[in-house]
Amino acid sequence: MSEKDKRRNTKDLTNCRFGYLEALEPTEHRDNRGCVVWKCICYACGETAYQSTAQFYHNKSCGCIDFNIQKKLNYIDGTCVELLQLKTRKDNTSGFRGISMIPSGKWKVSIGFKGVKHYLGIFDCFEEAKQARLDAEKVMYLPFLDKFESVYRMSLK
Repeated sequence: MSEKDKRRNTKDLTNCRFGYLEALEPTEHRDNRGCVVWKCICYACGETAYQSTAQFYHNKSCGCIDFNIQKKLNYIDGTCVELLQLKTRKDNTSGFRGISMIPSGKWKVSIGFKGVKHYLGIFDCFEEAKQARLDAEKVMYLPFLDKFESVYRMSLK
């Protein structure tokens, strides 16, 4: 680390890992916020990358990981087929997708499809809310997924 960086109290991140990125050495460059830009190696693909100190906490690779994930997902009419087939996110508090408790203690139900969020209503009990969500999935998702499966099978032939 140069004397100039030491005087600015720049934290030495040499050999620190952030996801797949390892900081190799600071450069003389700064980003628009004044953060040091580091020369890094990406262990996911082996490429050299340049990341600012602020980017380390948001970017866990040089961009190759995000690209590979997007490449493996199937989008039809603006809808990601794989996301429709997911069950529940880890941060879901109700335990069921599209259902959340509102301050009155009732359950609000919604469903997203083709980039549009559909409001299904407010229900007194969780079981009614869950059934409304399942019914909406049957009406919206199943025909779409059936169509995708037939198109997908034809593309493999």
